[in-house]
Amino acid sequence: MNQSPRVDSYIEKLAEPTKSRVVLLRNAIESIASKYMQDTKWNQPAFYGKTIIVIYGGHKEHVALYVTYSTLLAFKDKLDGYKIGKGSVQFPNDKELPIQLIKDMVAYRMKEYEDQGALWL
Repeated sequence: MNQSPRVDSYIEKLAEPTKSRVVLLRNAIESIASKYMQDTKWNQPAFYGKTIIVIYGGHKEHVALYVTYSTLLAFKDKLDGYKIGKGSVQFPNDKELPIQLIKDMVAYRMKEYEDQGALWL
């Protein structure tokens, strides 16, 4: 595990249920992207190599996963019902986290970066 004290501190400051959900989100990402470093980028937890792979965060009503727009496009049919931004998807705190979907998105983003050299934004 490549955990960061800044990420741990970020998570520790969150209120429940967001805190528990961010831990689940981090664990899902880490299960796929464990070879990457963890730290905060733009004041939120991130996994990164030479560039950011994914960022995630906790908010009052949801947890969010930040990826590239191309990753969102690749999964747009599976993201129906979630609030989507230019490079983010929000998972409401009152719904179960779609762990496998999150893992699939992270794996896609890693492949995009590793095979195509696709940088962050």
